[in-house]
Amino acid sequence: MSPRLPSISASSSAVELADWLELSALADEDRNASIQDLTAELRRNGTVETYATATWDDSEPALDESENDERAIEDTVDSRGESTEAISEAVFAELEARDRSANLGYVYDLERDYIQLKPGLDVTASTYVFQLLLSTPRAREDASLQLHPERQFEALCVRALQSYFGGISNTRGFKFGWPRESEYSSFPDALTHVISLLNEGGTVKSNSLAQSRRDDKLDVVVSIPFSDGEPSQLIAFGQCATGMDWESKLSELYDTAKWCEQWMTDPPTVAPLRTFFIPYCIESNRWKHASRRGGVVFERCRIASQLTALDDEEFEPARQWTQRVLQTRQFPADLLVDESAREISAHEVA
Repeated sequence: MSPRLPSISASSSAVELADWLELSALADEDRNASIQDLTAELRRNGTVETYATATWDDSEPALDESENDERAIEDTVDSRGESTEAISEAVFAELEARDRSANLGYVYDLERDYIQLKPGLDVTASTYVFQLLLSTPRAREDASLQLHPERQFEALCVRALQSYFGGISNTRGFKFGWPRESEYSSFPDALTHVISLLNEGGTVKSNSLAQSRRDDKLDVVVSIPFSDGEPSQLIAFGQCATGMDWESKLSELYDTAKWCEQWMTDPPTVAPLRTFFIPYCIESNRWKHASRRGGVVFERCRIASQLTALDDEEFEPARQWTQRVLQTRQFPADLLVDESAREISAHEVA
């Protein structure tokens, strides 16, 4: 049984085609996938020429029916070559952007017309691979994988944001998204803990609404405290979205100052910064739209650049989920290296 990869069609973007190549490389026994693999799949679906016309190529109008068959055949062959080149350029431009953005967290080497999984890599401990699989609908929809990867994603987003703000030793972080640890399962208990971490906020406003809330769209809290303990510090609130409808959630945590006013008796003096986290990659022409609505956006590559490996005990469920997905999809067994491979340093993992 071959691995079930996402289907690709004329409506797929360069981002989705790059994802397809990356998943194909995971599935291949030689750990690589080429542009020829991609175009063969597109041709099988009859969509190579559609891509060139609709997406990247300014093709000439179709031949008039009165043109002779020989001319038509010749131009069709040329068109396929141009279509393949257009697809290759667009997809590899996307892969190069990922390589730059994820930095040491990117798990593929880019060659002229193919990608190769980096040698000596424990894919089950890769933050990038975890997110790649999490962004694949069929992986999330499998009911047999009850390891709650969405919750793990929120936890790694806390760590990635702490890394971006200077590291765990310089910051305080908390996964506020529901469900939480039993100690903080209720909204008032969780918010009381956040207020304690921030040393700002007064107390939780006493009302019936607070008792009925889960997280009120807040998933991640990180701050950079000063040693003086006084108010006025950098605080970040974040929302995480793992579904393909993530764009519809960009503005849900729309005003952090009002959020604090709603639930705290003495809100922080400086309104928290808004951040937004997704396990997807974003097309370049959608970045400004996403950031204007969601705040500072952390997508798959930015997260992987800040947290290259799931090398803490906290992330063991994420590693287990990744391993289960790879096994269920019939990926090569020897990609799942033994426990000793987790001793690889963060640099080697990347």
